[in-house]
Amino acid sequence: RAATHPRRERQPGRRRDDRPPALQRAREAVEHRGGDMRHAGFHPSAQTYTVLLDYYAKVHAGLVGVRATHALIQRDVQLEPDLVLIHALMNAYNYAGAPAQVLGIWDSLVVLCHNASGTLVDDITVTIVCDTCGRAGLLDVMRRVLDTVQDMDPALMTKNVYDAWVECLARCGHLVEAMHVVLDEMRPHAHTMPDAKTVHTLLKFSQNDPEHGSHVRRALQEAFPALC
Repeated sequence: RAATHPRRERQPGRRRDDRPPALQRAREAVEHRGGDMRHAGFHPSAQTYTVLLDYYAKVHAGLVGVRATHALIQRDVQLEPDLVLIHALMNAYNYAGAPAQVLGIWDSLVVLCHNASGTLVDDITVTIVCDTCGRAGLLDVMRRVLDTVQDMDPALMTKNVYDAWVECLARCGHLVEAMHVVLDEMRPHAHTMPDAKTVHTLLKFSQNDPEHGSHVRRALQEAFPALC
């Protein structure tokens, strides 16, 4: 997930592109020193990698920095990546326009889950994959991912995952199916009950669908008059 940072007032004399010192050093090491942070004089923690990857996702950076950071993580024998770091890596690849890398990481996590006889992913993992597939138009791939999720642990199908799935369907031109997910799959259950975010996502995409948009808007207004 791309990190959100509180806005800070600019201090006199501070340049707009200044970064926190740790982020500056990490970025310089990756982009200007051949990716060798240890040569630059400091050993990055999982949190440092995460902050750097979150930055790349936030600014929609290209693949060069993301791949270099990924290579560092793979070579760092002292590092034990946590799920927060893995999410940051997936999200950075997503916003760099590299869905194949996101799906490769997902496949690796699924294999680990099977080998560990447990669930090593969470709903955030699934939402990142869903967002990636929606942006890349990989709807059939996402359907298979959701089948895998249901087999692994149906509890992973949270409200956040359903919201991401609805947006994925709408992005891929399946607005009516997205509407049926909201009305027929989400609405009957308290833990996935559609809210303003869900409804407004559909309303937004309905504006760009002259064939089905008016039908979807009417259905939503009937089902959720207080949210439309």
